[in-house]
Amino acid sequence: MLIVGQFNPLAPTESVRLFTIDLGRMQVPFTNHMFMVSLATVILGLVVPIISRANRGIGLLRTGIEAICVYLREQMARPILGPYTDTYIGFVWTIFFLILTLNLLGMVPTEQIVTILTGRTSHWGGPATANIYVTGGLAAVCFFMTHLAGIRRHGLLGYLVVIAPQALGGSDPCCSS
Repeated sequence: MLIVGQFNPLAPTESVRLFTIDLGRMQVPFTNHMFMVSLATVILGLVVPIISRANRGIGLLRTGIEAICVYLREQMARPILGPYTDTYIGFVWTIFFLILTLNLLGMVPTEQIVTILTGRTSHWGGPATANIYVTGGLAAVCFFMTHLAGIRRHGLLGYLVVIAPQALGGSDPCCSS
């Protein structure tokens, strides 16, 4: 009964400083969630090129990833992006597979595994997407990417007219007959 009383189900979602990186006058804390984002990035950076170049052995995995990519492109991105799908699908795939890898890594109880193996309490791991800063950072990247793509396509003034047509003296393309 004592063990159950000490169990905290939210402990893996807490951000814990692992070490600090000194950058001159500035010190950057490196947390467990930063470690998981770095680990996911390294895994994707190593695994994706290996899978894309492999001819044999991992055909089922390669086929599964290709099926996911085709589904994302044809069923989700193309209806929204239309002729610009091929321009931005790389970004969509990158964000999708990064979030997928972060969520799959978050399901592995790395803190408990390291604690069992070393005999000391460990904070290496945890679900990075449970951290509001990681989620907010990913959302900010998508937000700025969306707006920069619109500005690139229409120009700054043209983009502002598309977003707020009445405020800038334009007509609303959605409601005009």
